[in-house]
Amino acid sequence: MTGVIDALEIHGWIQRADVEGDRRGVSLALTDDGIAVLDQAEEAMAAWLKAVLDQAGPAAAAGVVTAMATLAAGLEAARKAPEAAEAPAPPAAPAAPAAPKAKAVAR
Repeated sequence: MTGVIDALEIHGWIQRADVEGDRRGVSLALTDDGIAVLDQAEEAMAAWLKAVLDQAGPAAAAGVVTAMATLAAGLEAARKAPEAAEAPAPPAAPAAPAAPKAKAVAR
């Protein structure tokens, strides 16, 4: 993690500051350049996602949007009440295919 933060700081995208009263604590803040880069990244990701969804077609795009809204609502509910949020049970493993039956061969 330190290496990532070092790189962000070298690029001038974040600024570190010591936390008063905590010798080990460090706070991080985006710089104006960091905010600009983040805005550019969000715009690029939105354009890429739009292109992917446009290729998928309207029905598939609508399904993705619905799934993402459901996911966002679930994450928001878990954030607001983490003690009440339980992880759903993992899906059951698919049944193993039956072994092929041996055929009798006449000799």
